[in-house]
Formats: sequence, C-alpha cells, structure tokens
Amino acid sequence: MLDAHFGVEQLGRSASGGFINFNGTAGVWRRACIEDAGGWHADTLTEDLDLSFRAQAKHWKFQFLRHVVSPAELPTSYGAFRNQQFRWSKGAAECFRKNIHMLWKSPVSFHAKIIGTFHLLNSSVYMLVLLLITLAPLVFFLSESGQLKGFEWLPILGTSINLMLLIVFLGGKLICAGFKWKTVLWFIPSLFFFFSMSIGIALHMVMGV
Repeated sequence: MLDAHFGVEQLGRSASGGFINFNGTAGVWRRACIEDAGGWHADTLTEDLDLSFRAQAKHWKFQFLRHVVSPAELPTSYGAFRNQQFRWSKGAAECFRKNIHMLWKSPVSFHAKIIGTFHLLNSSVYMLVLLLITLAPLVFFLSESGQLKGFEWLPILGTSINLMLLIVFLGGKLICAGFKWKTVLWFIPSLFFFFSMSIGIALHMVMGV
C-alpha cells in the first residue's frame, strides 16, 4: 500500500501539478511556508495532510523526490494496522470537511482542485467497498434466479475493470522495487493478503469516516 502510495499517487500528483501531502516524515519545510499557511492545527487527526493543503492553496509548491530514501516503520500487528488505518480514514474525512470549501475558493487551477478533492475523499472508498460486500449476496441471488438474464455480464465487467485498475495501481510496488524477480513473484500472492485485509477493515474504516 505504501509503495503504491509513494510510487504512483505521490509521484503522479507531483508530476501533474496536483496537490500532494506531507506524510509526517522525510520532508523539509520552509518555516515561512508553515507560518503563511497558518501553522500546525490540532483539529484533525491528520495534521500533516491539513497543513499540506492549506499551504498549497496559498501557491506554495511541493516537490516529491522519488529517489530520496528514508527509513520507515510499519505497524507490528494487525491491531496496530487497524488503528493506524482508522486514524488515517477519520483524519482524511476531517480534512475534507475542514478544507473542501477553502480548496474550491482558492486561486489554484481547476485540475488541482479536482485532484485535491479526490485526494481528500480517498478513505471514503471503503464506503463503496462495504456497499459492494453488502450487495454481493443479492447480486448472486438475482443472477442464480435468472432475474439478471441478459445482464449477467454487468457485475463481471465492473468487477474485472476495478480489479485490473487496482492491480495496476498496486503495481507501484514493482516500480519502487525496480522489477526485481523476488518482488514480482511475491506480488500476486500479496494481492490476496491485501484484499483480505482491506475487506476485513472495511467496516472499521467506514466508522472512522
């Protein structure tokens, strides 16, 4: 997830001129930038995301340096992972509520506003995941009872497109690792762990949002 975030999301946003966010570590700020943006605020759980958006709305430029490497620490247990993801989902929702009007009133480009809006809504995707999980038995029942006759391909097509997009996105891990053969071999089985963990925390994440 983090490799995809840095190798695809952050790199792509930075290259396209969209808003990116400071991730809490491995960044250098100008003091004038922090002060001009209003300083650090304690009213969200993701104060780094909040400050990043307020600064970029004032035309401060962020640059993501892909080749600068910094040590990082991952959660050591599934419970710690759930708590981390809950905080991030709640914090992103808080930042959306706090900054969405400011974003659209700011003098940045329309492109940056669109990218920034999707960025602030990223944790809300779990609401769609939970909806898909809830509707899956109904779709299966309608399909088996023949009530989707002639339209059976719709759920398959939608699922296939979403799955392929997700695999391409998560392939950012391969970009970061430089396509080493061990990483390529591990990528496919790791997807199953990713889907299991994502589905497993879906309700928890929605509660955060």
